[in-house]
This record gives sequence, C-alpha cells and structure tokens, in this order.
Amino acid sequence: MPDPALLDLPATVPPTAPDGPLADLILARLLAAQKSVSFTDIAKAVGEFYERPPSAAQLAEVVAGLKTSGLMVTAKGQQLTDDGRTRALAYLGLAELPARTGWPAIRAKYLLNKSLGLKPTEDAKSLRNDDTLAAIIIKRKFDLPSGTADSTKAAFESLVCKFLGFPDHISFATVIPAVINRELNFDPPFTPETLTASGAVSVLGAPPKRLASRA
Repeated sequence: MPDPALLDLPATVPPTAPDGPLADLILARLLAAQKSVSFTDIAKAVGEFYERPPSAAQLAEVVAGLKTSGLMVTAKGQQLTDDGRTRALAYLGLAELPARTGWPAIRAKYLLNKSLGLKPTEDAKSLRNDDTLAAIIIKRKFDLPSGTADSTKAAFESLVCKFLGFPDHISFATVIPAVINRELNFDPPFTPETLTASGAVSVLGAPPKRLASRA
C-alpha cells in the first residue's frame, strides 16, 4: 500500500472572482488610487452608477470576494493587487492608465465612453455637451443609422424618419420625396433635387400659373 505521505495533495482551487459591473466598478475606482480607498468612498463612487445604489452588505460581499480571489490585497484597507489592476485595465479597454489619471477622469472619460460603446481612446470632450450626449443616447436607444449627426435635432429628425416607416433615412430632405414616391408612384422617382416648382408640375399635372388662372 502506498505511503499516504507520498501521495500528491489535491491542487487548491482558487476562489472564483466576483464578476459583473459592481465588481468591475470597484476595481476601476481603486485603479488610480495611490493608497487605500475607504469603504465609504468606494460606496459613494460606485453608487453614482445605479438608480438604486448597492447596499453596504452587497458591497462588503463583493469586496470580500475580490480579496479572497486575489484581486485586492487582503490586508486592512482597499487596494488592488497586480491581478486586480490587470482586470481593471481590461475592463476599461486600456493597456496602461495614462499618467495623472485620477478617478474623476476615469469616471468622466473611460466609463462614459464604455457605457456609450465608444473606444476608450476617443476624445470625450464633446460628450460634456448635453446636446451631443443626449443625441448619442437617443441614437443607441432607437438603433438609428450611423450617419445620424450627434445633435438632438438630427437625432429626432432621424427618429421621425424611422417612425414614418423609413428607417434607413436620416433627414426630412430625403424622406419627403420618398413619401411622395410611395403615395403617388412617380417614375422617375422624386429626389431632393426635384422638390422645386418644376417638380410641382409633376404633382399638379400642369404649371402652377396655368392652374391658378383657371381658379
């Protein structure tokens, strides 16, 4: 019978790291920290991203899981390990965190870009404009064509085109002739360039002056 002392011990299975946005937001908050971040500061930071912020118990459970899985140091306080830093960078789509990048920049640029489906390297200055930001959100919510400009006026115009049954159009300039063609079946079809007095002849069947003289 083999000596039990000579048998290989079973490999220890490391605890599974918490997944989901809460865990990743906690890691992102700690990414730029030069020292331990208080539990209160973490709760405040990640709570901004939820309509109903996570409870203290939920946060404590995730933090404990991040520590036991090796993504946060197990000592008192909240700091990242090298593995935790790697995961936080991957979540933000970065290879390295640019110098002098603090939590405000991570929140305003990288997390905002991520939520809007933009590349982390894209300039986020324009997103500080409420009109541009609202337009991007409308475009994503209603799956509007990529050619729609990043302004609320353009987004609403494209949205109306979609509601009228022309989801591939983004402006009234092209939808107006499309509606005329659909209703009157013109051949050759109307185009934005034919929306003139001469084009009106096709609709009216005679020059406007002649029709006016008959009135």
